[in-house]
Amino acid sequence: MNLESCKVSVHFVEIKNEDNGTDEFEVIPGSELEVSRAAFSDNSNKYYINGRSSNYKEVTSLLKEKGIDLDHNRFLILQGEVEQISLMPPKARNEHETGMLEYLEDIIGSNRLIEAIESAAKEVDVLNEERGQKVNKLKIVQKDRDNLGSAKDEAEEYLNQQKKLISKKAVLYQIHLQEAHEQQAKEQEKKSKLEEKIAAEKDKLEESQKRVEEMTKEYNKEKEGYEQLEAELRQSKEEFSVFERKDVKYKEDIKHLKAKEKKLRETAVKEKEKADKAKESISKQEKSIAEAEKTVQRMESLIPSEQEILDGLYEATKEETEGLRAQLAKAQEELAPWTQMTNEAQSSVDIVRAEIDLLESKEKKAKQALTDAEQRLKEAEPKRKEKQNSLKSKQAAMSKTKKSIEEAQEELASLEEREKSLRESVRSARTKLEDSKSAQKASSSQSTVLRVLMEAKKSGKIAGIYGRLGDLGSIDSKYDVAISTACGALNHILVENTAVAQRCCDLLRSTGAGVSTFIMLDKQNHLAEKMKKNADSFPAPRLFDLVQPREEKFLPAFYFALRDTLVASDLDEAMQIAYQGKTSTGGAKFRVVTLEGALIDTSGTMSGGGAKVAKGGMSSVQSDPDALSAKEIEGLEKRLAKESDELTSLRTRQQLLEKSLETMNKELRQMLADVEKLELELSELSKEEAETKANMEVYKAEAKANPEDAKKIKELSKALTQNEEALHKAKKKSDAAEEKCKSIQDQIMNAGGDKLKMQKKKVEGMTAALEEANSCINKGKVSLKSLAKTIEKSEAAAKSAEEDAEAAVEELKQVKEEYKGIEEAAMKVMEVYQKTQEMLEQKKEHMTGIEKDYEKVKSALAKLRAAQVDIENELQDAEKALKEVAERSKHWTSKLEALREEYEQEFEEMEEAKASNTEEMEKEEADVSEDAKKVWDLTAESLAKFNMKNLKYEITTIEEVLQRMNPNMGAIAEWRKKDAEFKERQGELDAVTERRDAMRATHDNLRKQRLDEFMTGFSIISMRLKEMYQMITLGGDAELELVDSLDPFSEGIVFSVRPPKKSWKNISNLSGGEKTLSSLSLVFALHHYKPTPLYVMDEIDAALDFKNVSIVANYIKERTQDAQFIIISLRNNMFELADRLVGIYKTHHCTKSVTINPSLLAAHLPPVGTVGGNE
Repeated sequence: MNLESCKVSVHFVEIKNEDNGTDEFEVIPGSELEVSRAAFSDNSNKYYINGRSSNYKEVTSLLKEKGIDLDHNRFLILQGEVEQISLMPPKARNEHETGMLEYLEDIIGSNRLIEAIESAAKEVDVLNEERGQKVNKLKIVQKDRDNLGSAKDEAEEYLNQQKKLISKKAVLYQIHLQEAHEQQAKEQEKKSKLEEKIAAEKDKLEESQKRVEEMTKEYNKEKEGYEQLEAELRQSKEEFSVFERKDVKYKEDIKHLKAKEKKLRETAVKEKEKADKAKESISKQEKSIAEAEKTVQRMESLIPSEQEILDGLYEATKEETEGLRAQLAKAQEELAPWTQMTNEAQSSVDIVRAEIDLLESKEKKAKQALTDAEQRLKEAEPKRKEKQNSLKSKQAAMSKTKKSIEEAQEELASLEEREKSLRESVRSARTKLEDSKSAQKASSSQSTVLRVLMEAKKSGKIAGIYGRLGDLGSIDSKYDVAISTACGALNHILVENTAVAQRCCDLLRSTGAGVSTFIMLDKQNHLAEKMKKNADSFPAPRLFDLVQPREEKFLPAFYFALRDTLVASDLDEAMQIAYQGKTSTGGAKFRVVTLEGALIDTSGTMSGGGAKVAKGGMSSVQSDPDALSAKEIEGLEKRLAKESDELTSLRTRQQLLEKSLETMNKELRQMLADVEKLELELSELSKEEAETKANMEVYKAEAKANPEDAKKIKELSKALTQNEEALHKAKKKSDAAEEKCKSIQDQIMNAGGDKLKMQKKKVEGMTAALEEANSCINKGKVSLKSLAKTIEKSEAAAKSAEEDAEAAVEELKQVKEEYKGIEEAAMKVMEVYQKTQEMLEQKKEHMTGIEKDYEKVKSALAKLRAAQVDIENELQDAEKALKEVAERSKHWTSKLEALREEYEQEFEEMEEAKASNTEEMEKEEADVSEDAKKVWDLTAESLAKFNMKNLKYEITTIEEVLQRMNPNMGAIAEWRKKDAEFKERQGELDAVTERRDAMRATHDNLRKQRLDEFMTGFSIISMRLKEMYQMITLGGDAELELVDSLDPFSEGIVFSVRPPKKSWKNISNLSGGEKTLSSLSLVFALHHYKPTPLYVMDEIDAALDFKNVSIVANYIKERTQDAQFIIISLRNNMFELADRLVGIYKTHHCTKSVTINPSLLAAHLPPVGTVGGNE
């Protein structure tokens, strides 16, 4: 048979067994479930749940919820599987096989953690590897940091020495400052005594001084009053002159505005009259048009009825006049267009005539405007001449003032030139004086050693001392840092020979001034050839070649100190130059210093960095060996004082001239403003005249004939002629046609008799009246348009004239008010002028008397002051001495403050450099810094404990120690950088270690969880195995053993059994029946561990003997209380215990099945051995 598909269905139902000891049961409602699978001939299949289409996944999930696992098929026990259990190794050899360990772990469920454990183990390995890398990096950074330790310590020691030096200097400066304060107190006491003395002298002069001051104040007050009155008199006069000019202007303006108002009023009246006449004409025309329109309406209403009567009469004579009527209709048709043309032509002629009349009226207006313009031009001439005369006067005054200003400016320029020369001289003298004083101060502030030696040189005690090497030459300021860094010998003393150096040492020893290093010039002559090397042979400039010595003989000493040290712009260039050809020992080929102070030595070492660089070792200008003496400085001070006084006097004169210039410039600006105003007014007058003249030309042209208007009139006249010709022609044609119509009508009339004639005459009269009324209306409308234009223009002109007249009235009113105010102000000014003149005469007489008394008192005061000068000179000397002491005190105070700033900077640098120290060291340094801060505020008792000589010696010693030290200041920053990197690496290592430990803990927890779960299940299964095997074998023993008890998952599990009355054996060494019993014991133990509601067993009893089959069958029978067993078996002692038997048989090539209930069958069958009811 060729079937398209086949289908297998499995029915499930939940039941509840009855407690009556039978196999009866109760089906739980709603628990029915049908699972089907249909297979098709195309190798496809489908699943169904309760007849509904589904899929394998849904079926699996549904059955799993009911306890049937289709993924692992634990409910299905096959004969081959039973045999396979006996053949399982303790642990699978690879991932594709299954051992006892995997088999049990799959059932227990702990194998779900294997993947997570392996993943965690891999992550732990990765983190271990990453941690190893971090550890290696940390060791490298730690090594680099430790290598910088010595350089860092050296730099810190350098900073400590610097701080110590600053502390010593602070004490020394405070001692000097205390001495200055003591000296200042003495000088102050001396000054106080002199001030008391001069105060006593001043008491004697007080009365005279008071009298002089009173007289001076009175005289100055009177003088100021006199000058003020003079100024007021001049101002009053000038103000009155201004008022006089304004008076003339305002009179002219009032006259002009009155005339303008009158003219505008007349124009407005004329235009209004013209507009009124036009309005009256319009009213008449409108009335005529209204009457004509009434006539038209009346005629139009009457004519149709009369025409109807006429037509009736015509109808009565129709037969007689039919031919004439046809002729009349034709003639009327010919007449109609000509009548229309005649009316239109007449209307055009009327309109053109009205426009021509309007244009011709412009000429009259132009003539009137021309007359007005001539009058205005005539009135403007006197006003223009008056303003021209005033302008000339102002311009003359301006020229005079300008000349005075030029003279003052020339004098001021001369004074400025002299002031510039004096200022330059004063500046030069002051600079030289300051330089000389600075040189003296610098000499006094030099180290004790250098000062002692130079004093010995000046006094002639020791000849052959040249001085400090750095002072014997100069270099561009650009290279100051470079040479101060690279040349440590700049502070050495250059002497002529060894003998001089020995004498200097003896002097220093005897005076206790300190120690110094000397360079003997005669010992450096052997360097003459070396220092002459060609500069082109070096890859960069030599510092030696950049030095400008005071004398050529000092060059060997500079070469001794510098050798072939090269200078580079930056560190990259320096490294490229220094290491471009390394020496055999690995050092640098050249000694190179950068402009920033980084130094690469020939040994290969590098130094530099730090917040502060060395500088000031050599100046950019040659120091003056011959400084001014004290006497020369005094002479320079006197010359400076004299030139300063002259400069002050000259500047006073400059100020007076500038003030005078300012006044004259102010007057000149006022004159310029007046001139500009007059020029503007003249310009406006000229513009008005020019505009009036131009308008006159226009008016003349308009009065003669406007070409455009003439052209337009000509064109309109031509159009008028054409329209009249067209009218004549149309009228001619119309008359002819009308005559023709009349002739025909007369014939018709004659045919109709008198009655027809009368009626026709009546109709014609009405028609004529209608035409006349229409003609009147057309002419009236044309006239209305012309009159409307005339009214519009007249009213606009009248309105404009009235507005201009009102504006003129307002302007006139304003001008009159201003004029009135000016007259009142002018009168007040005149009164003030007369009053001021009288007061000035009185003041002049009083001033003459006061001036005489003032001169007498002033002469007496001069004598009294002469006596006071002597005492003041003594006081000035005392003040000068006090000032010098104060300057010295200020000098030491500023040096102390500068030193303190330097100390604070160094202290901050040290704090930064030692930021990585331990807390104990920081506490130590804090205590030290606290003690150091106390150095700046020492009391007099504390300062008395110090010896100045010892302090100077200690300072010199520390300075020499610092000179010998050549620390790499950059090492501190580099060490800190490496330390920060070390801490960063340490942090990264800690982070990865923490992550590794966390992952390791996760891994261990997962392993423990797997072990705990497995061992729990393993213990239960092992115990149940023992029970199962003992029950099945009636006395045997079985056991699951861990090959490695410490790690169950490493070696696996061994299944060992001891059959009854036999020894322990591995399951693989048993017979077939024993293997089956052992395997079944394990299977039953596993089912006990994880039970399922359904079991299917396929010939599991095939290898068992009769006895063992019965034992297994009875065990299964007991288990049917909690589960359903479907067993395929050929053993009668197995299936005899079944609740149902399903037989499979085949007939006619078709497989069939039959199901029976053995208990029911046994009830209906006779007992065995009975036939027919007998035994």
